[in-house]
Amino acid sequence: MVLFVSCHSTDKEQAQNDEPSYDFLFEQIEQQQEQKKQDYINTMEKKSIVFEQIGDCDEDDFDSLAETKHPLINTSEIKDSSLFVEFKFLDSCCQEFFGDYKIKNDTLVFKFEAVGSTACDCYCWYTYKLRIEHIANAFSDFEVVYW
Repeated sequence: MVLFVSCHSTDKEQAQNDEPSYDFLFEQIEQQQEQKKQDYINTMEKKSIVFEQIGDCDEDDFDSLAETKHPLINTSEIKDSSLFVEFKFLDSCCQEFFGDYKIKNDTLVFKFEAVGSTACDCYCWYTYKLRIEHIANAFSDFEVVYW
């Protein structure tokens, strides 16, 4: 009795089997975003940064500035070694924002970004309150930057 066993695989089939699936890639991106979000949360807690949304996302009244992502400052105060700012900005709905700051010369620069969430198909104005207290380095001015 003679038995022949054969296995046939083309290079193309092998290459397809070696490529990661879209689900796997999406999962990796999701995990990276969750890690980035957790890193921001840890940094913000460590630096006593309170960055919270005020009210719901407002879908009205954005025709005049529909192309801007520059934050519009509503109120601000620098007092002792603390910064208090309320501002709004336009972006797609359904997002979460996190940020961190650095002191450049005598200016506190707070940069924030959307992290870990999927944007919806609508746009709205977000209003946020930023409070940073007991800042170690001296500063006399501030910037809020969306990146």
